[in-house]
Amino acid sequence: MLITLGIIGIVAAITIPTLVSSYKKKLYSSRLKEFYSVMSQAIQMSEIENGPKSTWKKHSIDENYDEDGNMDYPLIYGYCYEFFITYIAPYLKYTNESIKDDLKFYLVNGTKVSMWNGTCMDMNIDVNGDAGPNKNGVDVYYFTICLDSSKILAPGYSCPECSRDELIQLCKENFAYCTYLLQRDNWEFKKDYPYKI
Repeated sequence: MLITLGIIGIVAAITIPTLVSSYKKKLYSSRLKEFYSVMSQAIQMSEIENGPKSTWKKHSIDENYDEDGNMDYPLIYGYCYEFFITYIAPYLKYTNESIKDDLKFYLVNGTKVSMWNGTCMDMNIDVNGDAGPNKNGVDVYYFTICLDSSKILAPGYSCPECSRDELIQLCKENFAYCTYLLQRDNWEFKKDYPYKI
C-alpha cells in the first residue's frame, strides 16, 4: 500500500507541474490573442470617429520632465489618461481604471493594461492581472501604439529581418522582443520559448 502511494506521489509530482504549465501557456496565449484583437478593433473604431491616428494628440516624451529635468510622474499619468479617455476608452470594454501609480485598466477578462507616454504610447499588459509572477516575458508583454506607424498596434520591438533563432536571443536579452516572437509564432508558446511559463 505504501509503495503504491509512493508511486502515485512520484507520478503526480512529475505530471502536475507539466499540466499547470500547459494550462498557463494556453491561457496566456488566449489572453494575448484577445488583447491584440480587441485593442486593434478599438483603435480602428477610434480612427473612424477621431480621424487617422497620425492626427491624434499625444504629448512628446520631452514633456515628461519638470523644469528641473526630473520625471513628472503625475503629469505623465495625466497625459496617458487624456489619451486613453479620448482615443481608447469609448471603444473598449474595461473595468477599474486608475491613475494612482500609473495609468492602468483591466479588460473584462482580467488582463491588466498599463500605459506610458513614451516615444509611442507604450503598454505593458499582464495577461493574468495582478496574480503572480508579474515577470516580463512570462506574464507581462509589451505593445505600442505609434501614431506615425501604419501598423494599428505593434507587438513590442520588432525585427522583421531577424530569423526566429535571432528573435529568441533578442527575447532573452530584452523582453520587449518577446511579444513580436510570440506574434510570429501565432501567439503560441513553442517549446523553445526562452522563459518558463
